[in-house]
Amino acid sequence: MKKRAMPPRFTVLNRKIRNKKGYTLAEVTVTLALTMVLAGAAFFFLERGLALYGRIQAAADAVSVSDMVLSRISGEIKRAGTDSEAEIGGGENGCQYLVLSGPARTVRIEASADREGLLIGWPPQEQKRWSFDSVISGGCRIQNLSFSVLEKEEGKRIIQICLVIRHPETGFSFRRVRNVELGQN
Repeated sequence: MKKRAMPPRFTVLNRKIRNKKGYTLAEVTVTLALTMVLAGAAFFFLERGLALYGRIQAAADAVSVSDMVLSRISGEIKRAGTDSEAEIGGGENGCQYLVLSGPARTVRIEASADREGLLIGWPPQEQKRWSFDSVISGGCRIQNLSFSVLEKEEGKRIIQICLVIRHPETGFSFRRVRNVELGQN
């Protein structure tokens, strides 16, 4: 009689596994462990990416809000006459206010009491104000608003505006300074 060669051991094990029509505990454990490791790594990178996106978005919001606020203040300063008097004072909320008084018009520029926005009022009609709220500001708040008057050689006056915007959710602060010549359109 012919002697039949015995198949290798791993072939017999594989045949036994296939015959049971299921998985062994070792296979299930290894599969779950690998799946959890891959899912954890994917979550780690996604979370880091989303956090970075949030910080970049907060920075972009602060830059655009500061540009909007400074453009509005600059426009009011430019519309004031060259013979306007500039009065700078400390507001009740730690931010300064600016009052431009001239023969044609008077304007008061200050940060709102809750620092959510900017208030620009024209004193004869105090109810006529311009302001922006937290929807327009993208959640940014005015942390500091200050003014200073600089003299130029030819007698021209320049008002320096310093604005600090803070995004409360991310803690990102953005500071911008702009110089505007008084009464020059």
